[in-house]
Amino acid sequence: MSEILKAEWTIVQATFEKAFNRLQTSINTTPPDISRIAQHCNYLETAIQEIEQYRPSQKNKLKVPLEYAAIILKLGLAKLLLIDADDILPPPNPIQEDELKYQPSNLPKLKLPTFDGTDPAQFPKFLNAVTVVLDKPGTPAEEKLIHLKNALGGLAKQLIKNLPVNQYTYNTALKKLKEKYDKPERIIASIFKQIQILPPAVEDTKSLRSMLDKIENHLQSLELRGEDLTKNQYLRNIVLSKFPTSLIYLLTATHGKLDLQKFREVIENLVSENVRIFLF
Repeated sequence: MSEILKAEWTIVQATFEKAFNRLQTSINTTPPDISRIAQHCNYLETAIQEIEQYRPSQKNKLKVPLEYAAIILKLGLAKLLLIDADDILPPPNPIQEDELKYQPSNLPKLKLPTFDGTDPAQFPKFLNAVTVVLDKPGTPAEEKLIHLKNALGGLAKQLIKNLPVNQYTYNTALKKLKEKYDKPERIIASIFKQIQILPPAVEDTKSLRSMLDKIENHLQSLELRGEDLTKNQYLRNIVLSKFPTSLIYLLTATHGKLDLQKFREVIENLVSENVRIFLF
């Protein structure tokens, strides 16, 4: 195992063991503290999910078997259901900063999409998801970096694979990814390519609806990046080529020569009204 993977495993293992010990302690505390039990159940469930991603040979080295941890988690959840409302204590004091060092968070509840670098147009969405899912107050930078690496593949993963897992390298990883993929010209070129490789629609309303939705999704992405679509004759020709030639002839005969914006409006109205189209 490489030094980087060993460091990641050490952090995940420490998180798992700490979550297990805290839940076991809170279950045995008298009187029961429902807030702590619920919190530690959540922590252990998250930690178990993290451990499950590793190979069996690594999981077998755990001081606490996963099966036993799962039993303790079930006991904790059962305890929550059986606690009398009169036994519930006020919320505990806030956890001190040093206690947060390797505590698991709620991150897996919001799963990150994957990004492998093959389509730069997907990077803004991926980066936005990273911000929403990972950048939670109190989440250790080491944990965020592990989640980020797990969400990457291909060339994007290669870009940051040699970064050590510590409190400083999460921001470095984001910087490297932004420098590589957060470039408007690459994103725009990728969107053009995605439109170009779309297979043309066939002559029925369902196919036209599907094509229109895909085209609109790409065009709106271009507009959000400041592209002036009204003057781009090349893009207009690509878009029109994705619809049946007989339909283009029909619309041209009816509405005259259509620029891209006018074509979008006409075809949207046609498809939205579910009009049966009689093609040549």
